[in-house]
Amino acid sequence: MLKRYFARLSSPGILIAMALTLSCSTGGGHHGVAGPEVDFQKGKVAHENGHHLRAIELLDGFEYMHPGSRFVDDALFYLGLSHGANGEQILARQSFQRLLEAFPRSDYAENAYFEIAHSWYRSKRGAELDPEPVQEAILAFETYERRYPNGEFVERANESLREIHCLLAEKDYRNGQTYLKIKRYPAARKYFQQAADRSIDAPCLAKALEGIAKTYEKEQDWTSARETYLELAGLLADNSDRYDDGPKIANRLDKKLASLPE
Repeated sequence: MLKRYFARLSSPGILIAMALTLSCSTGGGHHGVAGPEVDFQKGKVAHENGHHLRAIELLDGFEYMHPGSRFVDDALFYLGLSHGANGEQILARQSFQRLLEAFPRSDYAENAYFEIAHSWYRSKRGAELDPEPVQEAILAFETYERRYPNGEFVERANESLREIHCLLAEKDYRNGQTYLKIKRYPAARKYFQQAADRSIDAPCLAKALEGIAKTYEKEQDWTSARETYLELAGLLADNSDRYDDGPKIANRLDKKLASLPE
C-alpha cells in the first residue's frame, strides 16, 4: 500500500504540481505576476539611478506586454528620457512623439513637448555643419511656448532659443566676412544684417554692425556708413564688454567717424 502511495508521489505530473504550489507559497513566482505598476517602477528607478541601458531594456516593450495599462504613458516618457540620457536622440523623440499621439491629454504632455525640443537642441553640432537640428529645435521650442505660454519650462525654452539665435548669428557673421573679403558687398551686407537681426544678445552683434558700415564705405555710401557707425556707437555706449571685440570697436569709432567724407 505504502509502495503504491510513494510511487504515485514520484510521478512527473504530481511532482510538477507540487513544485508550482511550493513556488507560489514561498513567493518564487512574484516576478511573473508582478504586474504593470511594478514593471514600470523598475524601469523608472533604473533611469533615476543612472542605469539608462537597463531602464531601456525594462521599458522598451512595456506597451506590448501591458496593453491598456494606465502606466503606458509613464513608461513611454521614461523610455524617452532614458534614450536621451544614453545619447539616442532619435529614439528619444520617437518615444515622446508616440506618447503625444497616443495620450494627448497625458500628465506628461507638456514635458514631452519640451523634451522633443530639448532633444533637437542636444542634437546640434553647429549650424554650419548640420542646420536641421537647429531649425527643428527652434520650431519645437516655439511650439512648446505657444501651447504652454505659462508652462514650467518657458524660461529654459527662452534661454535655449537665445543660444540658438546667437549660434545662427555667428554663422551669418562668418558668411558676411567671407563675402566682404571677395568684395561682394551687397551679399556681405545681407549676412551681416541677418546676424544683427537675430538677437540683441548675440556676442557678434557689434562686429556685424561694423561689417555693415564697412560695406557702405566700400561702396562710398558715406551717409549710410555714418548712420551705421552712429548706431554702433549707441549700442556700445552703455556696455561695450557685452559684445565680442566691443571695447576695441568702441575705441576706434571716434576716429572712424571723423575720417568719413561728408
